[in-house]
Amino acid sequence: MEHLLRNALIGNAAALGLNWIYDMPFLERLSKKQSLTFLKPDQNLYDQSKKSYFAYPLADIGDVSFQGMIALWLYQTLKTNPQYPFDKYDDLLYENIKEGSSYQGYIEAYGKKLIEDRLHMEKDPTFFSRPFEDDQLVGFVPYIVCHQVGLTTTRALKFTHVFGTHPDYLLYFNMLDTFFKRAKQTSHKKVIEEIIEFMPLDKKETFLQAIKMTDTKKYIATYAGTACHIPHAVPVIFHVVYHSQSFEEGLEMNTRIGGASADRGMLIGAMLGEVFNVDESLIKKTNKTLALLV
Repeated sequence: MEHLLRNALIGNAAALGLNWIYDMPFLERLSKKQSLTFLKPDQNLYDQSKKSYFAYPLADIGDVSFQGMIALWLYQTLKTNPQYPFDKYDDLLYENIKEGSSYQGYIEAYGKKLIEDRLHMEKDPTFFSRPFEDDQLVGFVPYIVCHQVGLTTTRALKFTHVFGTHPDYLLYFNMLDTFFKRAKQTSHKKVIEEIIEFMPLDKKETFLQAIKMTDTKKYIATYAGTACHIPHAVPVIFHVVYHSQSFEEGLEMNTRIGGASADRGMLIGAMLGEVFNVDESLIKKTNKTLALLV
């Protein structure tokens, strides 16, 4: 797991140019003409798709999504202070997105609510903010970052619970623990098969079909989805990782699926980077972002 965060950020950056295009047939047609990874976000491509949301007009090749930036902010903090308290996680995020901060990119719903709440608190000290409950892939950011700096899954879960207490996070964190402990020792497909064998029955079929079905479009339509919610996204992530024969192939497959591809790409990049070599050319494309890891 030496390069866990690096590989996650590469996976995130690879898909940002087509992130939140929800038109798989359009992306499939486009993939026959060119590579879909490491593109500069282009309004014209978003306009050509049937359903999309153009959120990163200022982004360049190698930049990362909002969740990618959160990973960098948290990493920089925990690297300096591994004892940084989890209940200050929202303070850390606020400091990096509040008015006057250097971040000029898209801010997701939990970030927007955080800004609104803090402004409200400045006007009314008695204001009590209800915790933001999220069940999206942002919950995996602390897992990746904590393991990069040598902290435990238990510690990561405490950070995750600041923005979302969905019970499935613990299940998926434990699945990832098994994957990362064993992926270098044996076939990653065998590891995933064994992980799924011991899953709770109510989720097992969705993941079994993720590895059995090779028709990605049919699998997603029947069992999962392309949104960022973890019941949709995590099975798709395992589907991509299981069926990939290289790091690059997995990134292309993820981007071709569409939807929340940049944030799915963080886990896909992290997982595939444990199994396959990461070509130096991909690292160079993300150099500007990776420089922040130093």
